Amino acid sequence: MQELQAMAPVIEAILCECADVARSEQFYRDTLGFPVLSSSPHWVELKAGGVRVVLHPSYSGIVPNRGGWVLSFVVESVSDFRKKLVEAGVEVGPDHEIPGGISMAFEDWDGNRLQAIEKR
Repeated sequence: MQELQAMAPVIEAILCECADVARSEQFYRDTLGFPVLSSSPHWVELKAGGVRVVLHPSYSGIVPNRGGWVLSFVVESVSDFRKKLVEAGVEVGPDHEIPGGISMAFEDWDGNRLQAIEKR
């Protein structure tokens, strides 16, 4: 038990409340390319590197407004990824130079903010 208390918390999953689970699954699976680990009408788990992204409806029926969180992930090429997003009808922001690479912001269908980073 003491070993667990000494460990820093590790993020295992990021839960995302969404208005339409099936539509969100399509976005994260087909547009972003996250492999589906399990899928049901009310709970979808996708693999995003070393963590799971879990999609589920809001328990209150209300999808919360944006908060300060941004799901950020690495892509091989921001330019190529931008083309894929635009083809899927996703609005994307401009590229931004950041320490160690370039980033691009966009949103999923529920307005959750996302960011793709190309490391250099």
